[in-house]
Amino acid sequence: MKNIAKKSGLTLSAAAVVVALVCVLGCPTSLPTPTPTGACCAADDTCSIMTQTDCVSAGGTYQGDDTTCTPNPCAAAVTGACCAADGSCSVTTQTNCENAGGTYQGDDTACTPDPCGTEITGACCATDGTCSVTTQTDCENAGGTYQGDDTSCTPNPCVSAPDGATLYANNCAVCHGSTGANGAAPDITGKTAEEISAEIAMGGVHAGVASLNEAEIEAIAAFLGG
Repeated sequence: MKNIAKKSGLTLSAAAVVVALVCVLGCPTSLPTPTPTGACCAADDTCSIMTQTDCVSAGGTYQGDDTTCTPNPCAAAVTGACCAADGSCSVTTQTNCENAGGTYQGDDTACTPDPCGTEITGACCATDGTCSVTTQTDCENAGGTYQGDDTSCTPNPCVSAPDGATLYANNCAVCHGSTGANGAAPDITGKTAEEISAEIAMGGVHAGVASLNEAEIEAIAAFLGG
């Protein structure tokens, strides 16, 4: 201040007024605010720190102010098919899928062919003759015999077919002979199941075989060539 007054020929108080006026008119009131920066993801998934304007101008995707490149926010997320509760399919990350209540099908899986559609099932015969409806894979994994897509357990396809020869020997041979044509009773070879059923229904000597069911009679007819 003394130097200013001495050089300008002004008194000390006058110099002070001059300096005050200069500062009012031209002195900066505050320092400029720096432009914020953040992580910028390029098309090739590389990451760099720059301003939003520079990032967008370079064709990148700005990740937000003060974001960093560690860890790399630009790495491509691993995705896969996600099955929703309604059976629809979408490709997303495992986290997003599970957060939405879906079932993630695995990394890099796709929705074509649709992994979320209703599973194809059919009748499965177990070794003990029981029947259940399941997928072919589950049936075979359990040691069963898959009966085909969309087959059912009604009627039970797992029950062994009656043995016509045994049924005939136990119920008919005593009268009709071993072949159906060489006994004391009339020849019944070639008769259909309906014809044999009709004769049994007449009763009489056939009363002892009235308990034979339709499947068993059909087996006897098949044995006799009917």
